[in-house]
Amino acid sequence: MKIIEKYLFFSIFKTSIGVLFSLVIVFSFFKFLDEVQDIGIANYDLNSAINYLVLLMPSFFNNLLVLGVMIGTILSVGKLDSNRELQIFQTGCISAKEIVLKTLKYPFLISLVMILILENIAPITYELAQNLKDQKIGKPNQSLGNDFVFKQEDYFVFIDNENDEQNIKIFEIKSNQLEGYFSGINKNHSDGNFSFDDAKKISIVDFRNLKKIRSLNVNSNLELAPDIKQFDTQKKNIKTLTIFELTKNFFSSYASQESHRKYFLELSERLIKPLTLVGMILIAVPLIFSQTGRGTSLSQRVFIAITIGTISHLLFKISLAIMLTSSNPSYLSPFVYIFILFFIGFLILYFRPIN
Repeated sequence: MKIIEKYLFFSIFKTSIGVLFSLVIVFSFFKFLDEVQDIGIANYDLNSAINYLVLLMPSFFNNLLVLGVMIGTILSVGKLDSNRELQIFQTGCISAKEIVLKTLKYPFLISLVMILILENIAPITYELAQNLKDQKIGKPNQSLGNDFVFKQEDYFVFIDNENDEQNIKIFEIKSNQLEGYFSGINKNHSDGNFSFDDAKKISIVDFRNLKKIRSLNVNSNLELAPDIKQFDTQKKNIKTLTIFELTKNFFSSYASQESHRKYFLELSERLIKPLTLVGMILIAVPLIFSQTGRGTSLSQRVFIAITIGTISHLLFKISLAIMLTSSNPSYLSPFVYIFILFFIGFLILYFRPIN
């Protein structure tokens, strides 16, 4: 049994890596054709375009990983079937359903390891690629995003960037009670420190169990120094964050429900890729085995399996994009499609007669 499983693993691994590299090469070729029209703008030459593509390649591998491993697994099982090796497995008292279930864990492990590596490399190289191109064509870098939130000690700081100004709102909360509110325009944020002049502060004091609000102008400077790395991370596009940065921002943004949900959905989308792959393979691979009484050829069955797997992959991307762009997405949104995939896959596996 261990020999068979080892043989299955290496067969799926070699085919999946080959398909993945082929997809990346094709995708890179078309991306290069798209970049040709920008060559000649300012200092953006052929060498810069090649460096740009090289830096983008980890993100290509990351984006095409699920599709590549899925197609590789289907082709690998189809090759085993064409060589009559699956029939040999079945003569060894291994049913077709058991073979399908065994093929699920290897793509899962392959994709899990590669995702953990690529998700911490691809965002970095993608940002370097964009900065390289922006610098060569003379496009200014955007230093700040629209808004972000961070917490420091008892202060919850909300920053809104508009018209090259930072409107700061600070809430002081102690023992789950609001004790003060501060608002003003930041005059210095180059080093992550926030300094204000003539800002307005509202203090809430307890006078004999009665809440009293006191408003006053603050003439002296109020300074807060957030974690510089966290400050820079929250300024980035969410797609350029590594899994580690996403996780850190997720736990540090609980003061803002919108930001908290945004980081959770992005983190979930990346981490559930192996489960998505398993669901797609669970639907596609049983279609390779011939049905009793049907005369479809192996090549036709492999083509149908790849087509259905690719369609399910596209539907996952579309449904996830719709969920992420909705006004109030649920925390369970990324897992709904996974449940549907597994439900359909097990229906096909256990109720479709395969031989």
